Amino acid sequence: MKSKTFPSLFFFTFLLLLLMSQSLQLLAQSEPNCVDGRNQLTGELCANPIFIKTNLFFINYPSDARSMGMGGIGIATEAGLTSINMNSSNLAFADARFGIQQSYVPVYRFFRNNLRLFNASSYFKINDANVIAASLRYFGHRGINFVGSQAEDNFFDLEGLISYNRKLGNHFAVGVSLKYIYLKIWDRRSLGEGSLVKPAQTMATDISFTYQKPIQLGNIKGKWTSGLAVSNIGNKIHYLVEESPRWAYSIPTNLGIGNAFTMEFAKDHSLTLSADINRLLMPTPSSLKGEGDPNVWDYQEKGLLEGMLGSFTDAPNGFEEEWNENQYSFGLEYHYKAFYVRHGYYLQHATKGNRKFMANGLGVKGFGIGLDFSYILSLNQADLPESYRMTLSYDFGAVDKK
Repeated sequence: MKSKTFPSLFFFTFLLLLLMSQSLQLLAQSEPNCVDGRNQLTGELCANPIFIKTNLFFINYPSDARSMGMGGIGIATEAGLTSINMNSSNLAFADARFGIQQSYVPVYRFFRNNLRLFNASSYFKINDANVIAASLRYFGHRGINFVGSQAEDNFFDLEGLISYNRKLGNHFAVGVSLKYIYLKIWDRRSLGEGSLVKPAQTMATDISFTYQKPIQLGNIKGKWTSGLAVSNIGNKIHYLVEESPRWAYSIPTNLGIGNAFTMEFAKDHSLTLSADINRLLMPTPSSLKGEGDPNVWDYQEKGLLEGMLGSFTDAPNGFEEEWNENQYSFGLEYHYKAFYVRHGYYLQHATKGNRKFMANGLGVKGFGIGLDFSYILSLNQADLPESYRMTLSYDFGAVDKK
């Protein structure tokens, strides 16, 4: 048995190095000076800069330090508080009966003042098969000038979420979340041409699935987890008092698929390798106005289901552009005793936002109390130059297994 351990470890070490090398190749092929679709040195458009227009970016923005320490990974990582906003069904495999956490993120603190993201979340396992969870996220903006106004505005985005998750058998779980989204922006202020702006609000839902199964690699116990989540399924939001498709914004409906493999060398000693793929299930902008209102782009007139289902085939430049809309995260977590070390990469194509960063994280946990810290370093000028996250968590009480 022992002889089989070394080839297995070699294989997964090789796989990790391969993923990292592929990440670096993607970085080398990108346009480092492409920001918002333009080359910052020449001012020219980057190749096929067609962005999917959305709002509420903070909803898909991981706020906990553990996830961001691994490059934004969270769909198939170890069940716990990280799962609530990314794949709630994974909570059905949590060992603790109750958990609560609070995270703090100083967003864009080097570009603009007073942009902060706060997140508080909790879950409770009714029994081994059923778990409920709740989360509240607040994205606050203070002292920002808009539309040439002489006054500075204070506004915020808010998301409240509740979820129910159930284990179906020993290896499969499903989860459903309901969320309320509210955006407080300009208060009845005129936005050119006399249009009045109002706070926007909508409801949305998440549907998620998790499959988890223990495996054996020689003398090493392992665990394989796969997850799939469709998040933010909801209607468009309107900022204007007089609603019009021209000023309707789709919320960032997202499809996420993730896999994670954990090698458990001994009690409190493990290594987890993870990879996630995400893509927005939203219409790709086009220059067509051939249908409906001639003053509104065709993609803006698409309904929820039409936009979601058509998002796989609507890119003007065909399959290559559709493939470029995928976003990739690779990460690892090394756990020894009470300490955790994390590393990861996040990659987005240059023509679809060009967000690329490297992440590192540290964590410590004892007596149910965990403290995590992550630091990300942008690999181009389209993302944060640097940013950190801090998360304090607490979980306790084992659940009786059936």
